[in-house]
Amino acid sequence: MSLELPRPQFDSFDWALHRIRTVWRAFEFVGRQIRSPIRLPLKRTLWGWKHGFGKLALITYDLPEQDHAKYVSEYSQFVRAPHINKHYDYLLNNKLFFPHLMKSVDLAHPHLLATSGGGRLIIPKANTSCAPAEWVSGQLGLRGKLVIKPVKGRGGCGLMILEGTGASDAVLINGERGSIDDVARALSHPSRLIITEFVSQADYARKIYPGTSNTVRLLTIWNYSKNAPVVAAAAHRFGTARSFPTDNWKAGLGGLCSEIDLLKGQLSRAVTVGDDQTLEWVDAHPETGEPITGLTLPKWSELKSEICRAARELFFVPQIAWDVLITNDHFSVLEVNGTPGLHVHQVHRPMLVNPQVQEFYLTHGVIR
Repeated sequence: MSLELPRPQFDSFDWALHRIRTVWRAFEFVGRQIRSPIRLPLKRTLWGWKHGFGKLALITYDLPEQDHAKYVSEYSQFVRAPHINKHYDYLLNNKLFFPHLMKSVDLAHPHLLATSGGGRLIIPKANTSCAPAEWVSGQLGLRGKLVIKPVKGRGGCGLMILEGTGASDAVLINGERGSIDDVARALSHPSRLIITEFVSQADYARKIYPGTSNTVRLLTIWNYSKNAPVVAAAAHRFGTARSFPTDNWKAGLGGLCSEIDLLKGQLSRAVTVGDDQTLEWVDAHPETGEPITGLTLPKWSELKSEICRAARELFFVPQIAWDVLITNDHFSVLEVNGTPGLHVHQVHRPMLVNPQVQEFYLTHGVIR
């Protein structure tokens, strides 16, 4: 029996809450544009704001030269789109809950090893707590690498990659020499942090750029006509010295991104935002010289199928962005979120040329 979902509706309370949040997000959007380091002519900036596009979008989408009606505007992404998943967005964006979500849909993910709280580490599996320094030192000796990141946050903010050095009191923190005491001080921060295992990427990705984990971003949306999830867009990100320690592409942080052909799993030319705030297109990684254009991802059909299966099980969350690390054996889902930025996709082609995407965002009132 097919699963048929009703098209989204709001009750009166949800609608009132949605309106309050919309106003708040609109103020946040304006604030981000005012604080943006990108400098553009005032006339072009005001044109963008009038049509809902911020400064980064004007650069990446080559506006107003291109037809802006084919693009999902930043205003629509960050002000209107967050209501798509309603309350369930919290489940996607909370990294402490993330492992439980992935277990529920049987997807591989980095194992949660510990969380920080009150200057001590909480070890979920052992149902105990301990002082950070000794535990971190022991785990680095056992595993070689660990990942620390905030429970809340996105874009790689606050990410720390720890690597053992062989010395009991020394550690590499994002490639720079530090001490176990430095890690312990970071873990004593009032904000809750999590520690996970480090997942090694596939040989092809490490060859292109070994300095960061180079991830695939898949965007799934619910097709109400077919009553099934579909992959609406996919991109592969690669880190650089500028983006280190992440492969972050958004906001011109230096990473590269290629569009993935949804049928073949083949990579397009890669693009980055240069220091001069213009797009730079390349066929190979500028630092390693390894080719990107035309590369076919291993087991692409299997990856798509597994992500769509999981999205179907999470049918109550109509839009999910999956950050996936392809490994030599399979793949691992590093993060998910429900209100993704679309720059990484729309820099290659506008989203609204896809009828399924257009119908989805019209259904949810994101575009009008």
